[in-house]
Amino acid sequence: MKRNRKGSFKENWSETRWVALGVLWFGSLMLGYFRFSVYAAARGLSLTFPDKLYRTLQSISMNSGAVEGDPGWMLDIARYLIPALTAFTAFQAVINNFREQTQWVGLTMTSTVGAVGDPPPMMRPFLQPVRI
Repeated sequence: MKRNRKGSFKENWSETRWVALGVLWFGSLMLGYFRFSVYAAARGLSLTFPDKLYRTLQSISMNSGAVEGDPGWMLDIARYLIPALTAFTAFQAVINNFREQTQWVGLTMTSTVGAVGDPPPMMRPFLQPVRI
């Protein structure tokens, strides 16, 4: 009898990782943006949309987020989540690129091999008998 399983975590993660990262990015950027909005309103500052967006995006490199007083839980989460997401996204991109490159090399090696036991065409000149 065949069991109906939904698949392993690894299979599900490989299919949905970029969507999950996108949702986490959007959520963390919104947390930072809304907290800078609340902070500006509480302090009587007139920050425009680009100002708040710029301060939020600065938290990617951890150059921003230093505010006077209590920053609030939203800004605390955004200040640490955005740089962590940056590093994790870069790591996932490198892993994905490495995986694609190894698959490409494997496909080119297997597509150039003739019969079983024949060397790839690029190796054939080195394997010819040497005449003295």
